[in-house]
Amino acid sequence: MIQIILLISCAAMLIIYVASRPGIRRSGPYLPDFVVLGLSTYTLGAATLWFQGEVYYAGDVFLLAAITQLSACAGCVMGATLLKRRYPSDYSQQSLANYHLAKGEEGMIYVGLIVCALVCTVFSLQILSNQGIAALLPSFTGFGGGSGDLLQARKAITNATEGYLAPGFVKQFRDLIAPVLLAAIALVTVRKRITGIKLGIAVGSGLAVFVAMLLTGVRSNIFLLFVTLFLAFWFVQRLRRPNARGKPRKKRGGSKKSILFIGLALVAYGALTIMLGRVDADNSASDLIVSLFGNLFERIVITVPRENSLSYDVWASLQGTTGEFWRADLAGALPGNQGVTLSNLLHASLGGSIEGNSVLGMPADIWVNWGWGGLVILPALYAVFISAFDSALTRMRSPIAFGVKVMLAVALVKIYSPFGFLLYGGAVAIIVFFGAKFLHSRKALKRASNTAYPASSTHSASHSAPHYSSPSQYPAE
Repeated sequence: MIQIILLISCAAMLIIYVASRPGIRRSGPYLPDFVVLGLSTYTLGAATLWFQGEVYYAGDVFLLAAITQLSACAGCVMGATLLKRRYPSDYSQQSLANYHLAKGEEGMIYVGLIVCALVCTVFSLQILSNQGIAALLPSFTGFGGGSGDLLQARKAITNATEGYLAPGFVKQFRDLIAPVLLAAIALVTVRKRITGIKLGIAVGSGLAVFVAMLLTGVRSNIFLLFVTLFLAFWFVQRLRRPNARGKPRKKRGGSKKSILFIGLALVAYGALTIMLGRVDADNSASDLIVSLFGNLFERIVITVPRENSLSYDVWASLQGTTGEFWRADLAGALPGNQGVTLSNLLHASLGGSIEGNSVLGMPADIWVNWGWGGLVILPALYAVFISAFDSALTRMRSPIAFGVKVMLAVALVKIYSPFGFLLYGGAVAIIVFFGAKFLHSRKALKRASNTAYPASSTHSASHSAPHYSSPSQYPAE
C-alpha cells in the first residue's frame, strides 16, 4: 500500500516540478531536468520489477527510490523557485546565438582537444603494446592473439590486473573534457566558420577519443559521447547565423547532423554489445535488431534496479556507514591496483567475477552510506546545488559553459550518487567552468576599463557578440 501512495506522490511531485521550472528554450539544457530524468528512470525500473513480483526485494528498492525521487524533486522545485530571477528574462538574452567568446577561449578549446587526443593516443598505444591485454582484443585491432574476449580485456584495464594504465586519469580527458570541448565547437560555429586546420583538430581528436573508448569496450562511454554531440547540435541547429545583409541564413544540415550522431550511437552500442557477447550474433537481422534495442532499454531502465534488488541482502547489511564507501571510492581514484571494492563484491554476489562491477543506484548508495536521514536530505541538497550550477553556467553564455552543460546533462542521467557527481564529471565540470570564468572575468574588466576611459578607440564592436533582439530572427519552435 505504501508503494502505491509513494508512486502517486512521485507523479504529483513531477507535475509540480514541471510547473515551477524556468521556461528557458534557447540557453542549452536545463540540468535539473536530467537529475529528475535519471532518478525517474531508476524509479520506473524499480517499480516495474516490483509490479512483476519476480525479484523478492524489488519493493524495498522501489521504496528507497521513491523517497529519493520525492526529495530530489523537492530540491529541484526549491532551486527553480530561488534562482528563477537569476535567469535571463529577455528572449534575446536567452539565446545561445548571443554567446560571449572571451579572448583566448577559442584557443583554449583547440589546445584542450589536442591534449585530449595525445592522452587518448598514448593510452591506446599502451593497450596495444600490452601483450596480456592485446591478446584478448578482437582481431580487427591487428595486434595480439585476437581472441575477441573484449569483456576480459575491459576488466584487465579497469582493474589494473595486467599493469596500471591510469584509466581514471585518461577517463577525465576521454569521457569528460573532450565531449565538453567538442560541444563548445558546435556552438562556436553559429557565428564563425571553422578553418581546415581547426576542423582537422576537432575530427582528429574525436577519432582518437573514439578509438580509446572502443579499445576499453565500455559501451556506455561511446553511446554517451554520441548522445552528447547529438544534444549539442540539437540546440545549435535551432539558431540561425546572420549573413552579410543582416538577414538570417537558412539552417544547413543541422537536423542531419543530429540524426547522424544518434545513428552512430546506436550502431556503436550494438557493435560492442555483440562483441561483448550480450546478444547472439547468429540471430537473423530482424531478431538481432530487436534484441539490441531490448538490451539498450534493459540497460538504461532495468539493469541497475534489478542488480540492486538481487544483491539487497549484501548491501542492506552495511547500512549507516557514515560515508565509509564514499571515502573508499575517493581512495580508489588514486593510482595503482584498487583492490576489491563494494561494487566488485556485489558483482561477485550476483554470480559474476570479482573483477566486475555492480554499482548501487543513488537511492541505495545514499541509504547505505547515510541511512534514512541522508536519504531524505541529501537528494534535495544535491538538486539545489545542480540548480545553482546551471544558473551560473547559463548566465556566463560561453561556448565552454555550453559544452559543460551538455556534457553534464548526459552524465547526470547515469551518475549514481551525489558523491559520484565529483568522480564522474562534476569535478572536471567545475574546474573547466572556473577556467572559462577567469577568461570572461578578464574580458569584463577590460570592458569596464574601456568604458571608464573612452579615449581608447581600439575597443570596437567587432569584439562583442551581435545582439539579436527579436524572436522572429529564430526558427519557430
